[in-house]
Amino acid sequence: AKLRVPTTPGEYVIRYFFGQGDTPVSETTQRLSVTPQTGVSLSFPDFAAIGSTIPVTWTGPNYEGDFIGITKEGISSGYETYVYTTEGSPAKLLMPTKPGIYTIKYFFGQGDDAP
Repeated sequence: AKLRVPTTPGEYVIRYFFGQGDTPVSETTQRLSVTPQTGVSLSFPDFAAIGSTIPVTWTGPNYEGDFIGITKEGISSGYETYVYTTEGSPAKLLMPTKPGIYTIKYFFGQGDDAP
C-alpha cells in the first residue's frame, strides 16, 4: 500500500483501521518521522503581459497532484491559475487577466505550498 505523508515536518503515528468507522476494531501503530522537503526551485520571467503564457522552469519532487500556481501577492491561500508538474519543465503557466503583483509557488498535491 502507498501512504502519502504530510508535507509538514514532525513526528506522526500511522494507525491501520479495520472497517470504515472512527473507532478501530483492531489497530496497528507505527511511528514515522517526516523531514523537511528540499530541492524545490522555480525560475520564471520578472514581467509578463496579462493573459499571456510564460515558461516556469522548476525542480521538485513531482509527487502525484503537484502543481505550480500563481497567487495575488498578499493572498496566503488559493491560486489564480495553475499547471500540473506532470506537464514537465518548463511548465507553461497562464497569467491572470487582471494586472497586479503576483507570486508563483510550487504546491504539493495536498494543497500545501512548498517552504
